[in-house]
Amino acid sequence: MDFSGEEFSKNGFIENNLKALIKENIKNGTGQVVVLVVGGSNTGKTSLSLLSQNYITGDVNTDLIALNHEEFIDAYTSNPGNPNKPPKKTIIYEEGRESFFRANNITKKNKEAKNSLFEYRSYQNVLFINFQDISDFAPKPILNNLIDFVIRTPAKGVA
Repeated sequence: MDFSGEEFSKNGFIENNLKALIKENIKNGTGQVVVLVVGGSNTGKTSLSLLSQNYITGDVNTDLIALNHEEFIDAYTSNPGNPNKPPKKTIIYEEGRESFFRANNITKKNKEAKNSLFEYRSYQNVLFINFQDISDFAPKPILNNLIDFVIRTPAKGVA
């Protein structure tokens, strides 16, 4: 992760926190970074995630935007290169409701998603999960300290 994109938030607040989390969790080899981006429809969750991806990598990779559970699992768990050298991908899970919705807490998809966050930590991915209402988010990933950073987008252009 080279942080080759430009800063985009006021006083670099989001970027500085992302950089610190990535340095602590990934560059030191201890795991992944999971960011929950919450906000209503059309508040800019996806735009914020894309800006963050660009800041981290200097590019936007649309191949790493997951639109459903299957795409998320595939992007998050695939390691086409050397299994001893994690790929360190930056993945955006657009509307992560399909995998992390509180009401689906016991479904196969929900269990698979939560288990993947534990099992594939060594891949050292940065994951942005976009979600509309934090009160509908399954509690276990938050309670088990899998979510490192929560960003709320209350209105378009505000984070």
